[in-house]
Amino acid sequence: PARHTGEEQPMASKPCLLRLQKEYQRLNKEPVPNISAEPRPNNILEWHFVINGPASTPYAGGQYHGKLLFPSDYPYKPPAIMMLTPNGRFNTNTRLCLSMSDFHPESWVPAWSVGTILNGVLSFMLESTPTVGSVEKSTAERQQAARAARTSPHLPRPAPRSSEVATRGTEIRPSPSLVPLAHSQPLSHTTIPHRTQPALSLPSPRSQPSAPSHTACPAASTRDQSRERERARSHFTAPLASPRLTRFPRASRAAAALALPRAHRTSPRPLLTPAP
Repeated sequence: PARHTGEEQPMASKPCLLRLQKEYQRLNKEPVPNISAEPRPNNILEWHFVINGPASTPYAGGQYHGKLLFPSDYPYKPPAIMMLTPNGRFNTNTRLCLSMSDFHPESWVPAWSVGTILNGVLSFMLESTPTVGSVEKSTAERQQAARAARTSPHLPRPAPRSSEVATRGTEIRPSPSLVPLAHSQPLSHTTIPHRTQPALSLPSPRSQPSAPSHTACPAASTRDQSRERERARSHFTAPLASPRLTRFPRASRAAAALALPRAHRTSPRPLLTPAP
């Protein structure tokens, strides 16, 4: 990587700065296999990485230097990806057309991290799919490029610098607001068990007269029928027996009439006629 030259760091948005700082911490805790990466000391938007050629591949033994150029509004936009070491697969100093590069911002997912990008570059390097910035070389030519790349200076993995990266103990977790809805898991439709509430024991209401039945009882005795007739006959003559009112055994007819409900009063109400 380039040394510190005193240049001013390009302006990066606060979400971009915090995101890249957290991703650098995560890469130091969980390195990507066969890849090492770190940002420039004076520019956190420019990262340099080295791919160690995996065994049993034409790139075995080679060390391939590349860089990532992040936009100031990362992670909402993808970075540019370039290879700097001849490898027989990609052109050098040329922006690569990958699904996670700035060639295809429509397919970019903000939840992808630097580790995701580096894994994608290595996977695409081991394939033979043509793309913008790729070259068609034979296996022998790629092996020869790998032998030449062994002498290239590789990027060490230093400890996080407190002056460059804010030391935080939290790892990167994709924010729910950044994860697209297409990648969210659907909600399960399983029934959630509810706790059974005990039945409330209400106090028994006071004894109230039962509702009249619409069907006559054929087994009613003559004595019961006579009692009903006597009770109906003395309805308007006997004083009211209300539990809330004081009984007056010898109440006058006027007091009894006033105590009756309005519907049972027999005194006619005066008719109001409009004035001529």
